[in-house]
Amino acid sequence: MNALATKIISENSEFRERHKPKLIEALQQILKMQNVEYSQFYLQNVYKTHQMPIFDCSFNKNGDLFVTGSSDRTCCIWETETGRNIATLKGHNNVVYSCTFNTPVGNLVATASFDKTAGIWDVKEAKNLHMLRGHTQEVVSIRFDPNSAQVATASMDSTCRIWDVETGALKHILEDHTAEVIGIDFHPTEPILLTSSFDQTARLWDTRTGDCISILRGHTGELTGADFSLGGNLVITGSYDRTARLWDVRMVKNIAVLNGHKDQVLSVCFSIDGSKIATSSLDKTAAIWSSVNGNRLAVCEGHTDEVGSCMFSPQGNKLLTASDDTTCRLWDAEDGSCTEVLEGHTDAVMMCSFNYAGDRIITASKDNTVRQWKAGEMRMNEDFEFGY
Repeated sequence: MNALATKIISENSEFRERHKPKLIEALQQILKMQNVEYSQFYLQNVYKTHQMPIFDCSFNKNGDLFVTGSSDRTCCIWETETGRNIATLKGHNNVVYSCTFNTPVGNLVATASFDKTAGIWDVKEAKNLHMLRGHTQEVVSIRFDPNSAQVATASMDSTCRIWDVETGALKHILEDHTAEVIGIDFHPTEPILLTSSFDQTARLWDTRTGDCISILRGHTGELTGADFSLGGNLVITGSYDRTARLWDVRMVKNIAVLNGHKDQVLSVCFSIDGSKIATSSLDKTAAIWSSVNGNRLAVCEGHTDEVGSCMFSPQGNKLLTASDDTTCRLWDAEDGSCTEVLEGHTDAVMMCSFNYAGDRIITASKDNTVRQWKAGEMRMNEDFEFGY
């Protein structure tokens, strides 16, 4: 608003600097009357390269690139600032369901596909380095370890596999689950892999040997995901049984059951500092919980369809959610109030992601598009026009 007032003063001789406070006040009133929203995030770009629904998206550590995976069998790499599609990674024969950069280097991308394979790709050269073959059903999740030395894949064939990034060689097959493995997460500092499964359990594995070292039992429905806290001392799991569970990793103990959702818990995550947990649900809500005692701190109500994905901002003060109602929402992480609705998609939003600075958001949708939102600007209604 200050910048707009300065521009008006510079371009109109009848205004002086001393008029700025009154001018700003008048502009605020005009915007209020014209129903203009002063928003923390505004739409910067809409990306339409993909020809079919998009299931995953994520930034690299620097935030200058992001990656998308689609039903059109491709993965695209994009420049954040310009919106330019710098590479389209082709080679899969079915849906690319999961994609991610190696962190913090960002020179590699990994992809997981319904064609039963995974891929490791060179970002700069936009070429495939290894196709990882061996799973007998769809590969639904893929993650690099913190050192970018190994990559893990989770599959509907009830196994998880660990591969060598440099050579593409298979190192371990983790076979103890008795149903589909749908989620994986590496411990931030220890050689431990977390897996979550439709067999109602999560498991911890030694990545050096491939041995199962702990089983997290307690859920009475299929698991939908699991996540380590940043320090690695806690795990959160979500389930079709309408609950999430908080676990102490070292004691292998369930320390809290997060009750409150009225339908399946679809996603779970920790805040960066580990003090809070977020859950999203088929019941059209998200919730924020204390990781100290499992108490519910806030309920985020406003979506009109299932909420499939949630993520805290890096600063921890906001929660971002993606819903089948075609919108994403930003929520105050303290009281759960909705601070903004990101509208524009025309079909379900499958995934949402902050960059590491917290000033950009990407949203991926079944409408075949990705949208990028940038912080710190004014967003106006389409029918608002300036006039003199």
